Amino acid sequence: MAAAAAALRQPWTTLCTIMAADTSNPSYRACSLCDRPLPDSPSSSPCPLCIRHSSAAGSHRLFRLLISIATSDKVLIVICFDRATRAIFGGSADEFFDLCELHPDAVWMAGEMMVGEICRVTLRRPTNGNAEHLRAVSLVPLRAEFRPVIARLRSLYGAPSH
Repeated sequence: MAAAAAALRQPWTTLCTIMAADTSNPSYRACSLCDRPLPDSPSSSPCPLCIRHSSAAGSHRLFRLLISIATSDKVLIVICFDRATRAIFGGSADEFFDLCELHPDAVWMAGEMMVGEICRVTLRRPTNGNAEHLRAVSLVPLRAEFRPVIARLRSLYGAPSH
């Protein structure tokens, strides 16, 4: 019985096509020392746990992106956190956030750019009992001519690179 439960928690890899991406809220603020989520308001205080240990406890943005993928036999809704999302975006959530501040429609355009990408995805079931979506451990684009989303957006908007 324990072996069967452990097998359900093991990651697995499959090929998929990105069908849709919810880019309405693709990132969140996190402590730059411990990566704990922080309130999204710019006037919010730093991480209460890290500020006691370091006055340099600032914040940065991390990706949290909900996507719909099609495998050979089903369509799944998957959440991609920072490491997996960076492979498609080709940069940090801070870079993407800054670009979207200059070009607000870049948020929508990013979602459109991901649709149809063929990827190898490694999935795992959530370990948090409250979570409802599978987690993408890695998301690797497979097209030879693939260009990351941020690079394509910079070409489109003529935005300078970081």
